[in-house]
Amino acid sequence: MRLLKIVLLALVALSAAGYGATFFLPTAFEVERSIYLQHSPEEVYRYLNNPTEWPNWSAVNKQTDPTVIHLYGGSFEGKGARLQWSGDKLGNGQVVLTESINPSSITYLQSLQDVADSVQGFFTIAPERGAHSLSGSRKLW
Repeated sequence: MRLLKIVLLALVALSAAGYGATFFLPTAFEVERSIYLQHSPEEVYRYLNNPTEWPNWSAVNKQTDPTVIHLYGGSFEGKGARLQWSGDKLGNGQVVLTESINPSSITYLQSLQDVADSVQGFFTIAPERGAHSLSGSRKLW
């Protein structure tokens, strides 16, 4: 009986410690990466600024989920352009371009159905020595 009490108290203490640890975790995090391209900023910008091109390079494509269906809304490029998807593996979600500054940056908001958090992301296109830098960042809230 004494052993059972010790085990139960240990489980309660571990549960409380685990729950309390979540208060010390950040509520948002950011991931950033950069690549260098030989294409001009204008070429890259046109490719990123049009959501109908996103299935060609993003993970939301037929190779990842053969059942995925893409829908487009708003304008076909720039602020307000939208890509929605629905698939068995990928679920339902959307990307909306929230800001578009030709040819240097694009900001977007990505959300998934039934998920409270969203992702704010951006692309920055900048000239570098001998190439052009494409930086991207995603911030999860």
